[in-house]
Amino acid sequence: MSSSKNIVDWTVAVVACSSSAAELPDCHLYKSPNYERGGTFRPRTVSRQLLLDAEAVKTGQDISYAKDDAVLNTDYKVVAHGAKLVATGDFVLKASWLTNPDFKFTKGQVITITRELVGRDGTGYPAFKPDPEWLVFLNPDGEFCNRAVMTRRGIGWNEAMGHWTRVPDDARLEWQDSDSVIESGRLRIIYMGARAGAMHFQQVLVKGSQIVSSVDRQFDQFASTIQISGLTFRVSNAKPDSVHVSYDFGPKVDLDVNGGGASTSTTADR
Repeated sequence: MSSSKNIVDWTVAVVACSSSAAELPDCHLYKSPNYERGGTFRPRTVSRQLLLDAEAVKTGQDISYAKDDAVLNTDYKVVAHGAKLVATGDFVLKASWLTNPDFKFTKGQVITITRELVGRDGTGYPAFKPDPEWLVFLNPDGEFCNRAVMTRRGIGWNEAMGHWTRVPDDARLEWQDSDSVIESGRLRIIYMGARAGAMHFQQVLVKGSQIVSSVDRQFDQFASTIQISGLTFRVSNAKPDSVHVSYDFGPKVDLDVNGGGASTSTTADR
């Protein structure tokens, strides 16, 4: 009787567990370009913004600066705007194949995604390594795909047998906005005069009391616009002892995406 009761209890427990498991989508990752050779990845989109001291910015003003005057002297921050995945509760990615591992997540756990696998149609599938030898993927909504990949050294990619479910089905990862300061300090742009057909600006980066970078930026003496630290300035009447400068940017300047491209942040000009 006791043995029969144990079997019944075990069966009920399995059924209850199965009923609370979320079936995960088949993301058809095997159709991705070069999937068999380790996939085609791209960085996850992150936008950047340069924040300047509003009191130091003279937007729209045409001002004459003397040699050795600071055209711009401001504290700055470079802020990355992205998204992170946060677990809404405790849950397990449970493997159907006995020799495959389960992956556990705890409530409030933060998953930062830095790259995504490119699907055949260009869709990005966020990639996450819960273990050094395993790689799991999510769809753009933040739901796990039902297949995982083994990434053991010397073997390359090997799609695992079976599939995964999420238990319980009322806890998952969800996207949340994430801002992080990736650089900060003080920026000074000083007019150093014009000579031999070139006008000179010194770009100085300061952290605390230390000068971490000081670079002579040279431009054609008759140029009407110049760029320093990703900021565009209008210039005129560049003389050995003075120059007229104006600009349209305010205290918030949108920079390039993913940190690529031309000189757009203070670090890019070093």
